[in-house]
Amino acid sequence: MLETVSSCIKETNDVFDEYDQLKLQEAKRLITEVYEFNYGAPRMSRKIKKLETIIKKINDLMEEDCAKKEE
Repeated sequence: MLETVSSCIKETNDVFDEYDQLKLQEAKRLITEVYEFNYGAPRMSRKIKKLETIIKKINDLMEEDCAKKEE
C-alpha cells in the first residue's frame, strides 16, 4: 500500500510538497508509537518486522525527496 501511495504522489509531483511531508511524518510517528508499544510482546515478531519495514520505507521516501530537492 505504501508503494501505491508514494507512486501516486510521485506521478503528480517530482518532489513531495509540504502537505505530503507532514503526512509522512505523522504516519511515521504513529507507526513508531505502535512499534514501541508492541515491541517485545509475545507472538508479535512478524508484525514487528512489518512495522520496521514500513518505517524504513518512509525514511527512504523522505531521504529520497530531500536529495531531489537539493539537486
